[in-house]
Amino acid sequence: MDANRKNILILSFTLLVVMLGYGMVMPIMPFYVEHFGAGGTELGWLMATYSLMQLLCAPVWGLLSDRYGRKPILSVGVLGYAITLFMFGLAQNFSMLFVARSLSGILSSATMPTAVAYIGDHAPETEKSKGMGQLG
Repeated sequence: MDANRKNILILSFTLLVVMLGYGMVMPIMPFYVEHFGAGGTELGWLMATYSLMQLLCAPVWGLLSDRYGRKPILSVGVLGYAITLFMFGLAQNFSMLFVARSLSGILSSATMPTAVAYIGDHAPETEKSKGMGQLG
């Protein structure tokens, strides 16, 4: 297996783990919100903030990965995202839950643009679409 293919598989696995992290918390969010005495509106904001942070921050992470390299930015995003998932699980009130979810969106948004940029940088021209398709 050549190095590019191996790296694409590693990137695909990394993105899978990030998406699993996103999907893991979705079923328990309503219970957390109820436990902290919040309602449906707060649950909606909690769910929306993740996507909003991704929308706003993904272009910034892309620029940072152009400047500082793909691996450091991807590492910061994945490790930071893992920490925010622990924060989410350890939250003692709704405000902490909201901060953890916001940070999750900010940090997880580093993964996709960096992975796509890596494919653009390293995959041969004939393999770029295949590599991006493998990322999901």
